[in-house]
Amino acid sequence: MVSDLDEGPYAFCHLAPLPWDLHLQFAIALRAKGASVISIDPDDRRLHEVPLSEVARLLTLVDVFMPSRQDAAALFPGSTPIDALRALRELAPDTPVIIIKCGADGAIAHQSQASDYLSAPSAAERAVDETGAGDAFCGGALVGFSRKLALADALTRAVVSASFAVDAVGPAALASASREVAEQRASRVSERIDACPL
Repeated sequence: MVSDLDEGPYAFCHLAPLPWDLHLQFAIALRAKGASVISIDPDDRRLHEVPLSEVARLLTLVDVFMPSRQDAAALFPGSTPIDALRALRELAPDTPVIIIKCGADGAIAHQSQASDYLSAPSAAERAVDETGAGDAFCGGALVGFSRKLALADALTRAVVSASFAVDAVGPAALASASREVAEQRASRVSERIDACPL
């Protein structure tokens, strides 16, 4: 509950999937408490019931909106991830960053006012269990943005983080991830990020 928040500080915040009204309440409260970066991962279970005007309202309150491909399809039925990215950008031209997580296909991302979007491949070498991949992705992205990295670098951190989540059942691979392997994966991903016209 929003009332559980103390005075903070809350510099860098991520909102995991929650009912839409709670996302709105938390985003407003965290911004009021001085959050400099707020990222959000929406909940697709009832997303189709949310009016697009409410989606636009939330997008004005956050810095990084990170729906999954399933979330995007719930908001814009029948759309491809790229079509959904375009629709979200049209809905919220000033939201700093919009990223759509595409599972084994990596992710696509757009920074406000940029003419191109970025497409990043998955960094996973295998997928034993996909549980937690989205959360790890969002965590990696938030770390990147909290360090003021460029979009391509934050996106690389995100897909590398997700790659460790799928390496094993449970959190074992995340807990044992080494900097060396992370850097190797990041190097491979960064060479394959493409910029494409939005």
